[in-house]
This record gives sequence, C-alpha cells and structure tokens, in this order.
Amino acid sequence: MTVLVGVRCQDGVVIGADTAVTYGPIPDPAQATLEVPEGFKIAILCDSQVIVATTGETGLGQRFCKAVSDKFCSVQNAQRMPPITAMTELASKVRQDFDTTRSPWDRGWGLGALVGMPLANSPRLAYFDWQNFRPELVGETEGERFKTLPLVTMGGGQKLADPFLAHAHRVLFGEAYFPTVKDARLLVAWTLSHVVRFNTGGVGGGIDIAVLEQADGKWKASMYDQGEALQAVAAIETYIRDFPSALAKDQAGAIDIKEELKS
Repeated sequence: MTVLVGVRCQDGVVIGADTAVTYGPIPDPAQATLEVPEGFKIAILCDSQVIVATTGETGLGQRFCKAVSDKFCSVQNAQRMPPITAMTELASKVRQDFDTTRSPWDRGWGLGALVGMPLANSPRLAYFDWQNFRPELVGETEGERFKTLPLVTMGGGQKLADPFLAHAHRVLFGEAYFPTVKDARLLVAWTLSHVVRFNTGGVGGGIDIAVLEQADGKWKASMYDQGEALQAVAAIETYIRDFPSALAKDQAGAIDIKEELKS
C-alpha cells in the first residue's frame, strides 16, 4: 500500500510519498506479513534531473527505474523529445519488459508510477496507471485553462488523498491556479500528512518529498527537508485552529452600524 502525490507547477514539479513499505503475498495485499515504517519510494535519476515514484511491486519498480535511466540518462538529447512521445515510448518499453514475467493470473501490470522531468524545455509530470500503464501528462494547459489538472494522486491512499488535495488547492489558491513549487510543497506535505494520519492501514511512516526546479539555469531534482515540510503543515493547521477564536474576537470588538445610527 502506498500514497503518491504529484503536482506540476509553473516552475517545476513536486512529488511526494509516504514511507511505509509492506511485505506479504502479492495477490492479496490484505494478508501483509510485515510493515517497515521508513522505506523509500522515490528515486532521483539521470544526474538529478528525473524524479520517479512508484506504487506496487518493488521488483517492478526497480525495473521501471532502470528503463527510465536507459531511456533518458544515456540517450543524447532525449529530454528534448515531445513530452507525450517520450512518455509513450517509455510506457511501451516498460510493458515489453514486464510482459516477460507476466502471469496469466495478473490483473493489471502491478505497478503505477509518477515521473517528473524536464521535457521540451519545460517541467513535466507524467502519470502511469497500474491497470493499463498508459501515460497521461498532468497539468497540461490550453491558454489559461487546464486540459488536465496539475494535481494527481495514486496508490492505496488515493481515496483519501484525491479530495483533500483538490480541496486544499481550491481553498488556498483557487481552482484555476497553476501552483508554484513553493505552493506545491505545502499541498503535497499537507495531503500526505492527512492520509498518513487517517488511512485505514498500509499507508504510514513519514513523508518524503522530491522537488524538480531550476537552479542557475539548470534543472535539478532534490529531496525537500521532511522537517521543514511538516513545520509548514503544522503552521497552517495552527492558523486554521486559531481562526474561530480570532473571528469571535474581531466580531466582539466590531461596531454595530445599525445601533450606532439609532443613537
């Protein structure tokens, strides 16, 4: 079980995951035999220019990272390809590899993934669903309107993550707002914190967040400090918790215009 959260931004990509890793029979996750709270589900590849996060079978995740490295790390100018072409070719290559060990009892491909990287000189976020492993570009725009939302979640915690992420995005920034990396770090951290706290099992541990952004004119992926992320979440939750008291105080001290006019 996993929860992955991704946001495509005006100026980069932010991808986060919980850190709990479960072990047990692959066909029946409900029969998990062991849970390790401090696993790692995010990989930074290709000279720190590509972020990969996976949900599903660990072995398939390892093979997916190898395919991403083969596709984008050693091929000259591969990142200049049209984004959907690059992701479609990657999906085709991965499906061929997975098919070599595919079982007739498999339902879906056993792996879902998020990939954040620069493509066509712009930060892009791609989603690969576990059922069909078809790529979708997240946060694509037409003028000022979104063709696909800049937000995506996947994994066992998706039912909790999707509505919370969409709600937080709308309340903090507005539905039509294209987040910045700074905005997205808070959105991702807050969503992960919410799901880890309230999920019914299999998602837990801490949170990891990776950020792709430009530094000195070059795209660079790095891990965002977990403590800083949780501090930002604590700050906004404290503000919300204190808001009713602050509102009551303001209302108590406000002048009643109607009463003033009667006097």
